[in-house]
Amino acid sequence: MKEKFHKPLWPYSKRQVKPTFKQFTESVYHLNYYLNLLNEFHLTLDEVLASKDASQTYRTVCRISIQWVTILIFCSVEDEISKFLYAYKGGSSELQNRIKEFKKMTKPIWDEIKEWEHIRIFRNHALAHNLRDNRKGFESVFNGKQLNEYDIPNSFKELLVFIKGLQILLMLATEVFAPELEEAKIALNKEARPSSRRPNEQMIESWNNAITEANKAIMRYNNNKKDTA
Repeated sequence: MKEKFHKPLWPYSKRQVKPTFKQFTESVYHLNYYLNLLNEFHLTLDEVLASKDASQTYRTVCRISIQWVTILIFCSVEDEISKFLYAYKGGSSELQNRIKEFKKMTKPIWDEIKEWEHIRIFRNHALAHNLRDNRKGFESVFNGKQLNEYDIPNSFKELLVFIKGLQILLMLATEVFAPELEEAKIALNKEARPSSRRPNEQMIESWNNAITEANKAIMRYNNNKKDTA
């Protein structure tokens, strides 16, 4: 399995977008949102590594959970930057100069990330397309290989440098485009609507009822197997 990570970052997609200034500011807002998530992941990894009492199971669950979500975040970050930030050609010459400067400053981070060749492929196969390769007739990714064969950040140390690199990239975005970020915060907070989710207690009760019914169905199934054996 030696597929390339993906095509060069610029241009990224066949579906070229001509972003508006509003979409540009929203993109910076999204990058700031992802930065806040990655800050939490970084803290969690530090806590797990520093803990002498954490079980191997707990460490594995934390590593895989953070690994998978960070890969999803990275692909979203890459899409945002490629399609809505670098693709923006409007605005003042001063803004365009900031975009060029940001691109120049972050190049070392992108170069290092590209050394992991299968990040987006792993995202497509394992996280987005239910462990199937849609380029090979939706063949299972387990045919002749295992998930640990994908060239992605795997160990705790690899995850830490991956997250640190993304944090630096996103911190630069929020600093270089600070005026646009503030503009997006004002606009998007105005449009925020009250949550329409069910009350938490009602949702938990509904879930507990569904789990109880599912467990009953499993017991009936197992009892029927014993009776017909």
